[in-house]
Amino acid sequence: MLKVVPLALLEAVTAAYPAPAPPPPAAAVTRPPARGGGFRVPAGDTRVARCRAYLRKLAPAVAGREGSKRTFHAARVVWNDFGVDEPDGYPLLEEFNRRCEPPWEEGGKQGLRRKWDEAVKKGPCPRGRGWRLGGRDDGQPPPADGAETDVPAPPPPGPARASRPGSPGLPRIVHNERQYRDVEYDAARALVAANDPLRVFVGNGGGLVGLHRPDPVGVPRARELDAPALRPIFATVADWFRVVHEEDGDRSVDDFPPPALLASFPARGEWPGIPFLRCIVPYPVFTPAWELLVTSGYHAASNLYCHLDGLEVPPVPDRPAAADVQQAKELILGDVLGDFKFVDQASRANAVAMLLLPAIRHTIDGPTPLAVLDAPTEGTGKSLLAEAAMLLTLGEIPEAMTADLREEERDKTLTALLIEGQPVIFFDNANRKLDSGSFAQVLTARRKRGRILGETKTASALVNVCWVMTGNNFTCSREIARRLYWSRQDTGLETPSERTDFRHPELLEWVRENRPKLLWALLVLVRHWRATGAAPGSKTLGKFERWARTVGGILEAAGIPGFLDNAAAFRKQCADQVGELAEFVKRWAAQHGTSPVISGDLFEIAREALETVLTAENEDGKRKQLGKFLRKSRDRVAGRYRIRAAVDAAGDEDKDYAGRPRYRLEEVGKGRDKPADPPPEDEFELR
Repeated sequence: MLKVVPLALLEAVTAAYPAPAPPPPAAAVTRPPARGGGFRVPAGDTRVARCRAYLRKLAPAVAGREGSKRTFHAARVVWNDFGVDEPDGYPLLEEFNRRCEPPWEEGGKQGLRRKWDEAVKKGPCPRGRGWRLGGRDDGQPPPADGAETDVPAPPPPGPARASRPGSPGLPRIVHNERQYRDVEYDAARALVAANDPLRVFVGNGGGLVGLHRPDPVGVPRARELDAPALRPIFATVADWFRVVHEEDGDRSVDDFPPPALLASFPARGEWPGIPFLRCIVPYPVFTPAWELLVTSGYHAASNLYCHLDGLEVPPVPDRPAAADVQQAKELILGDVLGDFKFVDQASRANAVAMLLLPAIRHTIDGPTPLAVLDAPTEGTGKSLLAEAAMLLTLGEIPEAMTADLREEERDKTLTALLIEGQPVIFFDNANRKLDSGSFAQVLTARRKRGRILGETKTASALVNVCWVMTGNNFTCSREIARRLYWSRQDTGLETPSERTDFRHPELLEWVRENRPKLLWALLVLVRHWRATGAAPGSKTLGKFERWARTVGGILEAAGIPGFLDNAAAFRKQCADQVGELAEFVKRWAAQHGTSPVISGDLFEIAREALETVLTAENEDGKRKQLGKFLRKSRDRVAGRYRIRAAVDAAGDEDKDYAGRPRYRLEEVGKGRDKPADPPPEDEFELR
């Protein structure tokens, strides 16, 4: 049943409880605030485009190279420097992340989201959010609305600073956030620009070298420039900087040359603008074009560095008069060599050849042989002659290299000396038989490849030196024998060191005081030969023909006889060793016939027959020498027999239970025994 409510009652209730007002319209956003908060950039605001352009200039983050710090910096640039909130800012950071190596993952403790949250959590910097929008801090003009700008070239490394003493006008090199090739290019340009006066060269070994003196008054040497040696050089040819990113912007700070550059630059291989250094010569020298260098400095046409250190040689006439030639001969033959008791004219002429060679070495396009100064006993004067020759040419007596080094050690030392650009290499007191295949090879080579002393890498160096060696009753292998020229002395005294009949008792001091005049004398002999037609000498030596024709021609023009005339005597000395082999094989055949034997079975025979071969001080050393001798003597013929390596039934090399090789004699003819084949006249060679 319906009841009627009075109208007045309804109006009273409506007045007491009015209807709620409708809610206000929602804010016009297309994306709700997220973890970082904030809103999208309004239409027409260019900050997103400018921020994107700036991020493109930043180097991407790389794992292991402060990548986390670099990504955090990028997030701060977006949120703080350009004032872009997450809705538009986080996609910009994702664009940056796609260039990183490798890109960051989205989540995790080190993820990209964590980097953004940390950048927002840090809050505004003292300059305030969006501080880069107040000027041209991004290096860009304001782009059109919503437009993206092109990526510009990297900006210069910060504001210029005042030049410090010692570095005015030096190039400025920023070494981080750049490609290595660009840093290396700038470093090479700075090095070339600062290399005046010259102090850095490309050396004989193909690497960079610098001049250094082992002692304050010594002759400079060429030292390879490794990372520690390059550091002070690069530090003086340029000012080095690295870019750092901070909240208030990027700035350049002073730094050292980067280790990566110092480690890799020596292996670059090519250095345009850096001159090649063939040799350092501390004496007047003839170039390959026969130009006489008498002033200090680098000579570009010949690649020689002449270091005279105040030495003043009297003027050398282009066409010396007869009186000049006679005076030069008296100085060399009388004053320098007059006190030495040479056994013949050939030994004296060969000694003059040794003195002449340094001044003309670079006119000889090819190898030069080993000068051997020999004597029957110590105290005869061979080392004194070598030292006088070194003092005359080099102005100092260099440290002698022992001739009795092990093969590997000698090879490494020779490589190091050749890289240094030494003009003369001196071996003193060869007390044992010189038998070295590598040394024989380097004497006739134009380049030598070998291990570098103290390192595992190898190098190839030019061979353009003079070789000198001394020894008592010098003996050598047949390979060495045809690569030397021989000068022998003999006083005929039991104790040569007790001699007192000297023209110059203090010869070395006299040479030092008269060095300019003695160098003049050697140069006069060379100029005289050139002025009289430069006729080649009449003597020759296999593989050293250019040397023999040049030196022989100078000596013959000066009237100094005997050059290389003692080659037959040295061949006889080598033939005596061949006779030892023939006697050894004869006794071997008599005792063992053609049966296979090991080296130990032949030791007692060898002890008596091979005196010049078994020179070790103890029995174990002699046994090792015999084993080596047999290995090198395989297939050689002596008398009626050929030395062969024994083989078993399968045709393999026959060895005993301990793995020692067996040898046997093979008869190659019938009839009476004959001596071993003599060495050929021109090469001193055995077959």
